[in-house]
Amino acid sequence: MAKRGLIAPLSYFTSTTFEIDSTPSSSRLRSRLKPQYHYQLLFFLFATEILTPQLSRAEYFTTVWQSHRGSDQSVRLVPRFSSYSSSKNYSPYGILTVPNSLVKNTRMTGSLEAEFSGFIPSTTVYGRGSWGYAKVAETTKTGSAYGFTDQMLGLNIAALNSVDRKFALEIQAEVNIPTYSNTSANISGKPFLGDGSLDVTGGISSKLQLTKFSLNSSSNILRALGSVGYTLRNSGFSSHVPWSAGLDLSPLTHGLKLQLLGYGITSLRTDAKGALAFDATNDQGGIGASGSYFVNAVNPSFVAIKGQLGYQLDKNLALLGDVSQTLWGRDAPYGLQFGFLVSLQLDTASKPGAPPVERVDASDVSPEKIPSTVYGKDNQGFVQYTLEAKVLKTNDKLSQLKIDKGTNDGVGLGQVFDVFSPTTNEPVARAKVVAVKNTDAQLQVTDYYQEIWIEEGFSVRKPIQ
Repeated sequence: MAKRGLIAPLSYFTSTTFEIDSTPSSSRLRSRLKPQYHYQLLFFLFATEILTPQLSRAEYFTTVWQSHRGSDQSVRLVPRFSSYSSSKNYSPYGILTVPNSLVKNTRMTGSLEAEFSGFIPSTTVYGRGSWGYAKVAETTKTGSAYGFTDQMLGLNIAALNSVDRKFALEIQAEVNIPTYSNTSANISGKPFLGDGSLDVTGGISSKLQLTKFSLNSSSNILRALGSVGYTLRNSGFSSHVPWSAGLDLSPLTHGLKLQLLGYGITSLRTDAKGALAFDATNDQGGIGASGSYFVNAVNPSFVAIKGQLGYQLDKNLALLGDVSQTLWGRDAPYGLQFGFLVSLQLDTASKPGAPPVERVDASDVSPEKIPSTVYGKDNQGFVQYTLEAKVLKTNDKLSQLKIDKGTNDGVGLGQVFDVFSPTTNEPVARAKVVAVKNTDAQLQVTDYYQEIWIEEGFSVRKPIQ
């Protein structure tokens, strides 16, 4: 049977410091904590993570299972700093208890997350590089450690998008790789940086647009979010179901951003130790954290709430802060977390002179069949236009718009137009003529290139077929 809590490979990536030594006295504990990983495989997986642009989730108490879908043809970078503290555990019956010698368990984490979207159609590749500091204060001693924690690499695929882009369903999978040595920490009597388990999670995420409205001259979208998954862990740890659900309020260009989530995990109680009722006096739970169930918890389940508030300066830059609090748990830590992050998006598709993802000659292919990553990019020489009209009215609920030209100007049923933003002069959507009169026409939006609110004053252009 695989043993838990310790991993030996890549220990030279981790440095540790300790103020007062506290080497465990239990020989039984020492005999259980032996590395069982295949060193070469873990080195290969970690090397893959490092060689890709820096993209901890064995520490699932501090992270949320939610969508990592990015905007098409973009790179998003998110540096984040967080601080987590806990001094109590939830018992198997959901009652708060205090471990015998623990005063406070503190974790500080710095991470860099990256999302690469649209380079493969409907796909986002994402990851997170993470570094942490752990401090465990007991009644008679204090220990600390720092170094790389759990690194993550994932894939998000858009499985379903409604025509009006108000509903989206995504498939997501990720792997979390420990890059520290609990074996070394145990020998030296240092706090553990994590469980040391290799975690693989797969699941689905969904988004539903509830409404659009204007606030302080800024257009905003309110969405409902939901995600659920299944996590498989090695080293004898129990599988569990991570989940999250909540609301997200985001501006289209600039303004306040707000998100409120409930999240947690539900243990399937398959831990190799069995569904035993560990209490605060039992040393088998919380190994490596002086009894705190932040590390080596047995069959943990919990429910937490997270609030995030910030300001989006423009469509590419946002500053955010968040706070999370555990509300309920079983065999889990009771903790509070604060975080601060910067979200920076690099829109590669809109950069002047950027090469197209697919080179398509518009003279040989019908506009309906040209991929959205290419269609409408006349500045690259692949699509030319022969007719332009102004948007007179819009119906957001039906995703329809009315233009100021009709049959007298050569507009006909079934023709395809690109919708352009007056501020960026970039195509933001694709639309098809569904009704036409002598001097005006009605168009149905069939595809959105950007999450934007089409309004009066936008223009449409008909590509040469």
